[in-house]
Amino acid sequence: MKTCIRLLCAVCCAAMLLTMTACSGGNTNTSSATAEATPAPEITPAPEATAAPEEEPTPAPEGNTSSETGENRHTSTLPVPETGSEESRASRRKIQASEKENMDIIFATNNAHKLTEVQAVLGPGYKLLTPRDCGVTEEIPEEQDTLEGNASQKAHYLHERTGMDCFADDTGLEVEALGGAPGVHSARYATDGHDFAANNRLLLKNLEGQANRRARFRTVISLLLDGEEHLFEGIVEGRIIDRETGHEGFGFDPLFIPDGYDRTFAQMTTGEKNEVSHRARAVRKLAAYLHSVEK
Repeated sequence: MKTCIRLLCAVCCAAMLLTMTACSGGNTNTSSATAEATPAPEITPAPEATAAPEEEPTPAPEGNTSSETGENRHTSTLPVPETGSEESRASRRKIQASEKENMDIIFATNNAHKLTEVQAVLGPGYKLLTPRDCGVTEEIPEEQDTLEGNASQKAHYLHERTGMDCFADDTGLEVEALGGAPGVHSARYATDGHDFAANNRLLLKNLEGQANRRARFRTVISLLLDGEEHLFEGIVEGRIIDRETGHEGFGFDPLFIPDGYDRTFAQMTTGEKNEVSHRARAVRKLAAYLHSVEK
């Protein structure tokens, strides 16, 4: 009986094992079949990015880039000098000076001695032209009652004839004992012409017996530059001696000894005379002005 029970149990166990094995194999096949039958899901491509529409740049406002508060304004414009301003005239002269070595300017005299004296004082930066150089051959009028008037008249006459920058001078010997004579009439003191010897003789004659020999030379220059007139004056004090001495210079030079010296102008070289003479002093003022307006 016990043997039968054991046998029955063994059979039952074997049957259960077979059943479990069969179930396990069936499930595996079903899973594989299902996996093979189910198609892989399709991959949906991502939509292409839509480009944002380009924005047209907003044009900047013309003229003024400021905000409403007025900050960061850039409205500067280079100033244009007035045609007739002093700045524009000085600029033109500066350009002219850079384009050529010398500045041409007319000196209203044909007196070689004057030209030499004045050229030496002005220096190499200026080329003096005479009226004859510019086609003015007639005598330039000087009919005024003062040195200033004569210098101005001569300068204006030349400017009207040539249209060029020019200057003129007038010089007078003013003797105390003679009430300032010959003064404005110095060049024509004795005659209607420039007779220096006759003028000197008349001066010595008029001073005979005079103890006061004090005198002074005075020069006035009138400069016309760009149509504007400028006056410059030079004075040297001294005395008149009783006879002509020396052979240099011209006019009353042999009779005039400047203060601080024991020689007449006619005994000096041009360089020595230009250290102290009335004309040189006036010309130095003229030259200083010309240099100042060219800067």
